[in-house]
Amino acid sequence: MQRKMVWLTVVLSTLLFSLLPTAQAQEYQVSLRNSAGGYASAQSGGGGIIDSVHGDIGSWETFSLVKWYGGDLKSDDFVSLRAQNGKFVSVINGGGGDVIVNGPATSTWERLRVWDLSSNGIIRSGDPVQFETYDGHHLSADYRYSDARIRAFAPWVGSWEVFRISVAPPGYRLVNWGRGVQVYRKDFQGGWPNFVTIVNLNRGSIKSLTGSYINGRVEWLPQRVYWSNAQTLAGPNRAAIAVINGTYFNSDWWQGSLWTTLTLGLKVSGRVLSSGTAVGPHARSFCFDATSATIRGNPQGIYGDRSVSDAIGTYSWDLVGDRDNQYTGRTLLGIRDDNGDGVAETVLFFTSNGETKQGALSTLDGFGSRDAVQLDGGSSTMLTVQGTEYITSKSPRTVPHAIAIYGGR
Repeated sequence: MQRKMVWLTVVLSTLLFSLLPTAQAQEYQVSLRNSAGGYASAQSGGGGIIDSVHGDIGSWETFSLVKWYGGDLKSDDFVSLRAQNGKFVSVINGGGGDVIVNGPATSTWERLRVWDLSSNGIIRSGDPVQFETYDGHHLSADYRYSDARIRAFAPWVGSWEVFRISVAPPGYRLVNWGRGVQVYRKDFQGGWPNFVTIVNLNRGSIKSLTGSYINGRVEWLPQRVYWSNAQTLAGPNRAAIAVINGTYFNSDWWQGSLWTTLTLGLKVSGRVLSSGTAVGPHARSFCFDATSATIRGNPQGIYGDRSVSDAIGTYSWDLVGDRDNQYTGRTLLGIRDDNGDGVAETVLFFTSNGETKQGALSTLDGFGSRDAVQLDGGSSTMLTVQGTEYITSKSPRTVPHAIAIYGGR
């Protein structure tokens, strides 16, 4: 009788997987970090085993997660994982042993059920998840191997079976990366692309860049000079990945001055360059150090706080503007806690030459941002990645402040 029940369970599970709809499948780019901090990596981009000892996200550590029902990614969804080479993650015999990346199509060995252990329902970046095979085993980072390879031998869920997931919204793809840094891009037919640049401050770093500073005024500099300066400030352990426009400034530029005052404050490596000329209920400060980031109110008090090494003046996401619903240049940033320790160590920058404010906020939310603020945008919007100017400030326009993003520290 017991053998008949096992056989019936396998048959019904196989039938269920075969009946799953594929016409409305939705894809997300994801990465999976094990409890020791290593990312699941399809060796050579696929075709062999998956280990999980790599500390950064690159193309081998990025999988296309196919959700067979479409829509939001939720706990209890049926999914498959596809590697860079187009092959699917395949659980040999449906569970109980090895996992390799050689599935040419999706059948019972390639279909998994994902569970969100945070009880949030919708799966977001930073959530702890586990993957169940069709026979009831679970994907596991097997620490009995030096490479912590992924296998499916565990009939229960423990620390080896829990992964912290990073999720990119549908349509976003990884286009550049470095140590602790990823750059994602989404293209639109007949429109401008959106970019999201992510830096984990435990492995990457950010730095404010300005020109000369004279009597409360900051020098204007063009985009190409900021990229050159970012490269100059790199060192043996870090490489310049991207440069993004920064805080708001006043209209001195239109009077032909070489320097300008800043609308909001700016503190760089402990030095207050400006406390800002404008205050109000929507003024915020993005504060960061070598390992963490926060978004705070009361900017005037923060710039005099010696415990804050770096602060950039921003506006809250809910500040109403007359171009909120227009497709125009926008730069926003958000923060995220990837390891669940209550401290945000990851910063997300959204940049686009043509997006609404709500569209930008929705994108950051899709990447798991827990808070968001607005940097300068409009004609000042710019993004340089590895020397290529993907978004160029209009005119071209010079700006007094930019943010450099580095792979490594």
